[in-house]
Amino acid sequence: MKQKDIKKMTEAIETLGVKVIEIEIRNHIKLKVLNPVTGTTKLVTVSGTPKAKGVYHLIKSSVRKVFRKEGELLDD
Repeated sequence: MKQKDIKKMTEAIETLGVKVIEIEIRNHIKLKVLNPVTGTTKLVTVSGTPKAKGVYHLIKSSVRKVFRKEGELLDD
C-alpha cells in the first residue's frame, strides 16, 4: 500500500470523529483508533484491500462497529 493511499484512508477514518494512532499493514490492516470524546482506544482489523472505487466504506463501517459494541456511537 502506497503512502498516498494510507493518507487517504486515514483521512476517511478521521471523518468519523476519531483519531488514528497507529497503522500496521501486513496481510491485514490493523488500526489503533482513539475516540477523543471518551478517551477509549480500540484495535480494528480489516482486509488488506479495503478500498472499493476510491472510498473506504469497509474500514469506516468496521470502526463504527467496534465502537458501537462498546456503546459509543460515532458521527458521520
